[in-house]
Amino acid sequence: MKKALAAIFTVVLFLSLSISTYAFSDTVKEKLKGTVILYLNDSKAYADGEAKKIDPDNIKVCPVMKQNKTLLPLRFTTESLKAQVKWDEKTNTATITLNGKTVKIKTGSTKMFINGKEKKLEVPAMDIEGRLFVPVRAVAEAFDKKIFWDDRGLIIVSNKEKPLNAEEEIVEVILGKYDSAQLFSEGFAVVSKNGKYGFIDKTGKEITGLKYDNASEFDGGTGIATRDGHDFYIDENGKESNIENPDNEQNQKVPSQNTQTNNLEKEETKMINIKTDKGDIKLEIYPDLMPITTENFISLVNKGFYDDLKFHRVEDWVVQGGDPNGNGTGGSDKTIKLETSPKLKNIRGAVAMARAKDPDSASSQFYILKKDADWLDGSYAVFGNVVSGMDIIDNIAIGDKMIKVEEVK
Repeated sequence: MKKALAAIFTVVLFLSLSISTYAFSDTVKEKLKGTVILYLNDSKAYADGEAKKIDPDNIKVCPVMKQNKTLLPLRFTTESLKAQVKWDEKTNTATITLNGKTVKIKTGSTKMFINGKEKKLEVPAMDIEGRLFVPVRAVAEAFDKKIFWDDRGLIIVSNKEKPLNAEEEIVEVILGKYDSAQLFSEGFAVVSKNGKYGFIDKTGKEITGLKYDNASEFDGGTGIATRDGHDFYIDENGKESNIENPDNEQNQKVPSQNTQTNNLEKEETKMINIKTDKGDIKLEIYPDLMPITTENFISLVNKGFYDDLKFHRVEDWVVQGGDPNGNGTGGSDKTIKLETSPKLKNIRGAVAMARAKDPDSASSQFYILKKDADWLDGSYAVFGNVVSGMDIIDNIAIGDKMIKVEEVK
């Protein structure tokens, strides 16, 4: 299982499918003794041998990303590990006792004390939704636990080096009858068996059948699928809509460059160059139309933030990069408010900010479209267009690096 702590955006895949829908075998339950399984931005968890809510009265109490670190709800996590937790309202301090260790953590502090010895926290302990949250690494250090995580947002706190044999096993256990499964934020999933793909709802019922050649999630819990060379948008009820009309000859010949720039000649522009091993990609961005987004992007460019980062997501219609973690889970140290312009559309060559479910969660990740995606219009911040190098974009592969990203003045 990958050891990679974090998870935001983008199109980090949230795991909102209820574990309780599916039965764990006795063998797996034995493996998971003393193990807590949580999901980033999800109030469901697995602990004490059963699926449960972290806080039955508040679904907003769930693992979150703050300052590019993953924070866990302290009481639920430690009590699930059989710790004793006491709270001092006067000092806003939690005292946790487990296996002969006493740990004290105060709200707002960057320190914790383990048997009286001071340890520094990566980020301050925080009050979120009336609960104390601490960095996941602090839990591991304080109580000698093993932490495993992956780019789907799955977090496992365990006594064991490897509670399960592979990262896929948890999903395969949950969804037993499929070869693979990818869980979505809106409570449905894409599954595969014998090389065919389909979608299921949150109860495990197939809503499309296994009839696609390929399928994946798109931001916000919707699906994209391919059948017989044609792409379809799949909603949460399994209804499919053509992304492109196979009978339209124009759609068979995708233009090499973005035509949107022809309508923006009078707008103020700034130029960005992305140098890759495969060649240069030149972007035109629009400060007047998208001031918040462009200011954030240019600031990151001028800091060298994007240099040597990878394109971590490549599909037939989009490429995405800008994640320092390299897996779709990371960002910079800030998020920005969503802004849109009716002049800027999600068409081939458009450059836009990726984000999580929260409209105001965009940070550093951005995507470039290889095909039109008008269903995204109004929901994502398109702030630029590719003016040269779409042939490079069309040939980008997962793992290709942005060697140097700089403003051209």
